[in-house]
Amino acid sequence: MAHNHEKGLCDVYHEEKLIFIRVSSNASTSIGHAMGNSNVDNYLSMLKRPTKVNKYTTFAIIRDPIERFISGYIKVCVRATADSPEILKKEF
Repeated sequence: MAHNHEKGLCDVYHEEKLIFIRVSSNASTSIGHAMGNSNVDNYLSMLKRPTKVNKYTTFAIIRDPIERFISGYIKVCVRATADSPEILKKEF
C-alpha cells in the first residue's frame, strides 16, 4: 500500500478538460481505466499556472477512512499469509 512517488501527481485529460488527483486505495486504478490515456503532471506545480487550472475541472475520489483502513489491514493480512510472511515482522 505504500507508494513512493512524487507528491501531487495527477492525471490530466486535456480533451475532457479534467484533472484527476489520485489518492491511493480510492478507485484510482478504476478511474484511470475508465478515462483512458492521460498525461501525468504535478498538480502542485500546475497551481503556479492558475490560468490553465481554472479552465479544467479538478476532482478526487475519497473513501470512508474506516473502510479504507480495514481494507488495507485485510490486504496486509492476506499478503502476510500468502506470499510475504516477512511482512508480519514489520511494525505498523
